[in-house]
Amino acid sequence: MPAITRRPYEVADLGSLVDLLRACWEHDGMSDLNLDRLRDRYLDERPSRDRTVHVWEAGGALAALAAVWRQVDDTEGEADGQVEIHPAFRRPGLEGEVIQTLRSSARPPGGHPITLRVGGRDRQAWKAAMLGCHGFAVDRTFHRMSRDLTESIAVPVGDDGYAVCPLAGDAEVVAWCQTATAAFADHYGAPTFEPDERHRRMLGPEYVRAADLVAVGPDGDVVGIALSSRP
Repeated sequence: MPAITRRPYEVADLGSLVDLLRACWEHDGMSDLNLDRLRDRYLDERPSRDRTVHVWEAGGALAALAAVWRQVDDTEGEADGQVEIHPAFRRPGLEGEVIQTLRSSARPPGGHPITLRVGGRDRQAWKAAMLGCHGFAVDRTFHRMSRDLTESIAVPVGDDGYAVCPLAGDAEVVAWCQTATAAFADHYGAPTFEPDERHRRMLGPEYVRAADLVAVGPDGDVVGIALSSRP
């Protein structure tokens, strides 16, 4: 077994990070690696967000990852984290080091109390067990719905005066961001959708214009959104 060393994440590590995540997710039976989301989380800089990322390297490849994101103006004492460990290196010693690094990264200056949230899938029993051993408890569950698109889809019936159509390009980006931000206002760690980031995603290879839909009300305002992308 090669020696494992920890170091801060670097921009040049993105390709190795993709390899790590693919190895983890294929082993755990998942297949929805979103490269656009990875660039947002690990490359793009936002003045409103602090990001602390450490990686563990073994034999020239990444063996593990611990990442924490905090809003600069956070007043709720909350942080989001991500933990990934290559299947070949999932053992208590490394798991404990990764979790300890994650918790240390989330601790703000001054030692104020903070709630650290780490996501996982129901297929990742190893992750649930690891987090449970280190004091994490389930506080929210999300469900993903899917359907077979080879089957016919009933024509939707909407309210009079409302229309669903593709986003009208740059002209509706600001309205899209305002609607999306309002829709997630009650979500913990409520995101703020920014036009510059939205424009960048529209130029990415995952973007599908025909699947970028908005609902427009009788007064012409954007009142709903639906965005799909290629994996």
